Parts: sequence; structure tokens; C-alpha cells
Amino acid sequence: MAGPFQQFCLRVVTAPARRRFKAPARARAWTLASEDGTSLAAWELSPAGTPRGVVVLGHGYRDDRRQLLPFAQTLAGAGFTAVVFDFRAHGASAGERITIGHDEARDVRALLAWARTQGLPVGYLGFSMGAASYLLSGIEADVAVLDSPYDTLENAFAARLGLLGLGRWTPSVREASRALLDVDPATQRPVDRVSSLRSPTLVLFAPRDRWLPARVRERFRSQAAPSVEVTALASGGHSDHFDARWSERALGWFEARLGVLSPRQP
Repeated sequence: MAGPFQQFCLRVVTAPARRRFKAPARARAWTLASEDGTSLAAWELSPAGTPRGVVVLGHGYRDDRRQLLPFAQTLAGAGFTAVVFDFRAHGASAGERITIGHDEARDVRALLAWARTQGLPVGYLGFSMGAASYLLSGIEADVAVLDSPYDTLENAFAARLGLLGLGRWTPSVREASRALLDVDPATQRPVDRVSSLRSPTLVLFAPRDRWLPARVRERFRSQAAPSVEVTALASGGHSDHFDARWSERALGWFEARLGVLSPRQP
């Protein structure tokens, strides 16, 4: 059995990351219920004219919707409706714990289901936990950009415990995490999903990402379906690579693939 310190460390890793902040100009604030009823807070940014599609953006672990807001504004400027939201237990959303992808997959499914009701082509961009949650959700947008997804939940936990100085990932810690999350981390494997993706999907990794070593990137590349392009960025670490070149690459992926699709019936 995991000791008191190990259990404390797990509670730290899964503790909510609450924040409150004002909506930016020209953003519509609204809430949406996730699959289990958890209230999720979101901002919607609309283009000046008729939308070419709707893109949902999912942020990373212990961050919030502001992380991807600049790119959401870029998408709106390019003619897309963009929705940034707070995952459960993040930002202004409800929720009692962070599961780093398992329960957050429910949030992805809820947002994409809402997006489908708009009668437009649907895109998704996720970063880190937001990318892994998309893969764990079991559904797909018409076009996706997945930045820095982890390969397995066990490795994600192990990296956070180790790099934060909170201990090692041991069999007893694994059992404690399973009791805390109501799921076995060994069964949560986003990397296994990339072999069955059908929608055009761009997977990006930064070269100096301390959370995701080279072997993780190679696992995604070796298992990627024909519809998936796995690309290494030229520079940057885990969360400091959102520069103009990154924005141009991600926007180009959506414009070339999502912006040319025909509207669909709700």
C-alpha cells in the first residue's frame, strides 16, 4: 500500500487548478454540461463573416482556456468560430479532481458534440493533456491538431511525480492512483489510438520537451495511421513553443483541410 506521503503526492497532482478571469473583448462566455453533468466554462470567438468551420481548443494540464486564446483569436480572424474552454477542475469549470485525460475525455466528447450541432465542419486542437484527452475520447473531429500528447497515463504520472520531486512511480503508487481515479492508469493509452485515426491529424512535438522524451515521440510516429502526420518542431520546450511559426503551421493545417469542407447538417 502507498504510504501517506505517496498518497499526498497523488492528491497534489490531481488537485483542482481553479482560476477566475474576465472574458476578452468580442468573446461570448457560456457554459456547457459535460457528459456526467460537470459544468464547463467556455469562450466563443466568432469571425466577422460566415464561419468556415468551428474549432474547439483544449488546454494543457493545470492551465486554462487562456493558454490557447491567442490562437483562437487567430482562427477567428481567419474565418473560423473558435471555442476555448476550461477542462473540469481547471479554471472556472466545476469538478473535484484532475485525472490528466480519463475524465477529461468526457469533456472533449461534450464539446465536439456541441460543435456538431452548428452544422459546420468541426476541428479540434489540443495541447498536452488536451491532446491526450482527445485521443482517449474515442471520437474524432473532421480535422485535428494534437500538440505534445503523452503516450500513456502511467508515464504522464511518473514524469510529473519525478520531475516535481514528489517520488517515484511504484506498484503501490499505481494502486493508490487507481483507487483515487476509479480507473487503472495502465489502461489509459492515447498512443494506441493514433493507429486507427481516420481524420487528417497533425501531431506536433517540441525538441526540448522534458515531459516527453524522444522515445515517446518515436512511439507516436511508429504507430501513426496514414491520416496522421507526426512532426518535430524546430525549437522550444513543452509549453514555450507557441510562436508565430507554430501558429502558421497549425492554421495552415486547418485552412487546407477544414476550411474546404462543405457544411454538414446538424
